[in-house]
Formats: sequence, C-alpha cells, structure tokens
Amino acid sequence: MCNRHYNQLIASNYFHRHLLNLNSQRHNPKRQVGKQLCEVGIQTSESIIQDLENYVILLQEQLNKKISEIEDLQKHLD
Repeated sequence: MCNRHYNQLIASNYFHRHLLNLNSQRHNPKRQVGKQLCEVGIQTSESIIQDLENYVILLQEQLNKKISEIEDLQKHLD
C-alpha cells in the first residue's frame, strides 16, 4: 500500500469516528441535558455564594452601626 492510500485510509477512519461521535451526541440527549444542568448548577452555586457574601457585608454594616450607637450611649452616660 502506498503512502497516499494509507493516508486516505487513516483520514477516512478519523472522519468515520468523528461522525460516530456526532451521532452518539445527537442520540444521547441525557448527556447534553446533564452537561447543561451541571453548568446551571455551577452558576447557581456561584450566585448563592455571591448572595451570601453580600448578606455578610450588610450584616457587618448593621453591626458597625449598632456598635456606634452603643458607644454614643456610653459617652452620654459618662
């Protein structure tokens, strides 16, 4: 077998594998849905973390206000 025919055979084998891979992805919607759900889950986790961080910042601000109020009251008592 000459190099040209050998290379054509290899190329057609790769192309065949590629087509099989595409076909299996089309006929396996669970894989695609699972992948999409995983991506949504990651986005949801990041969103929850961001919300919690924002809530912690809000609580810190409220705590600092209360501390200031207590310090002001202590000054009035002294």
